[in-house]
Amino acid sequence: MKKLNFAIPERKTAAIVGPSGSRKTTLRRRIARFYDVSQGSITVVGIKVRKFTCDSLLKNISMVF
Repeated sequence: MKKLNFAIPERKTAAIVGPSGSRKTTLRRRIARFYDVSQGSITVVGIKVRKFTCDSLLKNISMVF
């Protein structure tokens, strides 16, 4: 993934959709901290996801795979 930027307003719902192989699962796994990004950062409520404990991160986001 290169130069991906998006914001989801607080208390809003968003869907990550696209064709097979478009890296949707990779993005979701990185947001959920299943593994780290090699460049750039992912933030939730303005805080880098690596600063959250897993429990506190899950209080701020919800995902369905």
